[in-house]
Formats: sequence, structure tokens, C-alpha cells
Amino acid sequence: VSADICAARVLRADGLHLPEWARPTRAAIRRSGARVLTRSAHSPRALVHAARAADAVFVSTVFASASPSAGAPMGALRFAVAARRIVRPVAVALGGVSARTAPRLRGARLAGLAVVSLARSPALRRPGGSPDCADRGR
Repeated sequence: VSADICAARVLRADGLHLPEWARPTRAAIRRSGARVLTRSAHSPRALVHAARAADAVFVSTVFASASPSAGAPMGALRFAVAARRIVRPVAVALGGVSARTAPRLRGARLAGLAVVSLARSPALRRPGGSPDCADRGR
């Protein structure tokens, strides 16, 4: 559940995602009942702050992105420097991540990569137009 502590509690959500601007108390987060807490960060400073309490931090925008919500990219070097400042690897790179840009993050302390546009790529579609993972579990 994103940005709604009350909904997370009512739905008994496993996870709660909080945007960078959200400043709930620790007690409110505990009352949500969520076992996994993720945060957003849009700068190296915000990453260091969010990593103190989150299980994972989605860091955006790392590389230039065509997404309408993307901000100015911080680049691989600034991302890597900020990721080294946190105790455990919880940073997830987001924004402009592709097969071409991901190798530039090699050696950075990160927990993973997140993609949006790449997941919509025609190269990842099966004949018939549906993504390989769209029908799993049916």
C-alpha cells in the first residue's frame, strides 16, 4: 500500500511504501501492521535519511528517464557515493535503468534495480502481445 497508513492497517497489508515527503511517527508505522517498509528518495541526502528505518529505498531518478514524473538524474557516481554512506544495502535504483545503464552501477552497494519503461519493452513480450509474467498463476 502506498502512502496510506490507515489503508495498510485495514487491509492488513504486508508492505507499506512511503513517499519522501511523508513524515509519520514510528508509532503510526508500527500501527499499520506492515512487515515491510519501503521509502522513496530523490537525492543522495534523502537516501541516507530514508535508509535509517526502511527495508528498501527506491532511489529516483538515477539515470535520465522519459517518465513524466522523473526529476533530474543524479547519475551513477552520486548514487554510488550515497549508497556507500548507508549501513546496509537497501537502495533500489529507479529511473532510466536499462540493459545499457545498469552496468554503470556495478560495484555500487545496492539492493536491486527497478524498471518501469523496460518492463513495457516489446523485446519482453511473447507472441500475442502479453508479457511473459502477465498470465502467471492463472
